[in-house]
Amino acid sequence: MDDRVQHLDATLAAGGGAVWVAGSTGVEKIDAVTGGELGSSPVGVPIPSEAASVALGAGAAWFAASGVQRLSKLDPESVAPVDTFAVGRGPAGIAAGEGAMWVANSRDGTVSRVDPRGGAPRTIDLGQTPGGVVARYGSVWTSPGEPRS
Repeated sequence: MDDRVQHLDATLAAGGGAVWVAGSTGVEKIDAVTGGELGSSPVGVPIPSEAASVALGAGAAWFAASGVQRLSKLDPESVAPVDTFAVGRGPAGIAAGEGAMWVANSRDGTVSRVDPRGGAPRTIDLGQTPGGVVARYGSVWTSPGEPRS
């Protein structure tokens, strides 16, 4: 694995013959058969974050780290960032589904809804700290969490 990406509180996503690993400073794409690295990107995270998340959806890989108020859209082949979207403080989880990307923002008790085609993200106030998020069956679900920075 690339030394530029630290793996403290990492999440995984799988698809297209690869496993994506989110670390506190970036993301790596690993061949699911050989285990060889297919690419990595520090994704502009200036300092290590407590938590990071990666998800696959809408023809891209998506990455967020809790220390940066941004969701990065990554090219699934090159692993390079192609777009970013403003989200809430302390993004701790990402989900793809129900026509959008969803980001659980642990420091401000919100979920951001990001349209993968562009436009301004929408913020939904939860009134409590979310940890994880999943979007399926016509709903978006969050789990309780702890604030992450």
